Amino acid sequence: MVLDHAVEGVRELMNERAHRLTVVHSPTPVTVCADFDRLVQVFVNLLTNAAKYTPRGGTISTAVFVEGNEAIVRVRDNGAGIAAEDMVRIFDTFTQVHPALTESRMGLGLGLSLVRNLVTLHGGSVQAVSEGAGNGSEFTVRLPLAEDNRRTRAGGAATPVR
Repeated sequence: MVLDHAVEGVRELMNERAHRLTVVHSPTPVTVCADFDRLVQVFVNLLTNAAKYTPRGGTISTAVFVEGNEAIVRVRDNGAGIAAEDMVRIFDTFTQVHPALTESRMGLGLGLSLVRNLVTLHGGSVQAVSEGAGNGSEFTVRLPLAEDNRRTRAGGAATPVR
């Protein structure tokens, strides 16, 4: 549900740039205790970045699955990638590692910082990996699975990610 809403939120940008988007859902429901709107915001930010930094006609994929006691959501692209020296600062506020690539859609460099903060507030973590400039990137969000549908974390309710 969360990921589906996020995909709908970026569909126009994906279509404009002729990206191929693949969404792979877990075969079983994946539920976390979280604020629905904030999680949608997390994945809209990650998908928007993937769209901005992936050349026209590129490939972007997402996958949702369970690993241990965590819900895992991966957003992968074959775009600009991230140089090793930039990896240590990509989640910092006001950081843009490829500002020249996004002049027509200038941002403030807040998106990934916001992603990290929102995920952390929900008891999770986010990690980025890239084999360097020109080799795409992958962002992995890990969130604790809901223990039961009545208890919440960070003021959120039981929220289906799938």
